[in-house]
Parts: sequence; structure tokens; C-alpha cells
Amino acid sequence: MPAYPVSTTVEPPRIWAVVLNELVLAGRPCADWWQLYRPRFETSGQVTVLGSGVPGDLIQLGPYDRETADFIRGHLIEHDVPQGAVKIRCWKATP
Repeated sequence: MPAYPVSTTVEPPRIWAVVLNELVLAGRPCADWWQLYRPRFETSGQVTVLGSGVPGDLIQLGPYDRETADFIRGHLIEHDVPQGAVKIRCWKATP
């Protein structure tokens, strides 16, 4: 038995984000729902704008653990947001 602690390789916990392309929502019924729902994320500081466009932005929601990110993505898809418009990726504090 060694006299010092043996280090093990432990992966750092991952922090996740949900990336939503609002440009894809333009003209769809889900756009109206999202415009009412988005302020809930903004007032809690969970929205980071990655890029701006005329009908909508490319935004990052988070940071979250993986389970929460999966839930939010699923919730958006349940409200008819196209699957291609919402993705999960590793959180970037400075986009």
C-alpha cells in the first residue's frame, strides 16, 4: 500500500447549453409561443445572444446539467419548434 494517495482520472463535470436558431421559427405558430416564453429565460440571465438576425437571433440558453438541457430541448420540440432549430452543446461562457 502506497504512503500517498493514488490519483485517479476523473472527468470534469460537463456544463451544457441549448442553442436555438430563432430564424427558423419565423412564420411558424411556435414563434408566437416562443416570444412569450423567451422572457422567462432572459429575466433569469439564461440567454446569451450568439448572433442577431432580422426575424430572430441565434441564442444560447444555459448553463445546465445534461438532464435539464435535454428537458428544455424536448419542451421546445413539443411546442412545434423544429428539431433542426434546437441543439445541445457544451456551454461556452464567452461565445
